[in-house]
Amino acid sequence: MVEYEGLISQREAARRLGVGRWTIRKLIRDGELRAFRVRTAIRILPLDLRNYLRRHYVQGNAAPVPRAPSHGDAGNE
Repeated sequence: MVEYEGLISQREAARRLGVGRWTIRKLIRDGELRAFRVRTAIRILPLDLRNYLRRHYVQGNAAPVPRAPSHGDAGNE
């Protein structure tokens, strides 16, 4: 089941990726980044942002995208 708490705005997604809001809008429009419409607002799951980063990972010196802890990992932090 997908957890919908913690949805973020396009502005916050842009801030996290270090890009402009228009870049986020283009990614959504092109189907590269999943988003939800909540009335007039567009919201993004942080998980979808992480998945986008994983799909566009560049091999080499770039650091890997950390995975989100699963429920079973809670005691291992």
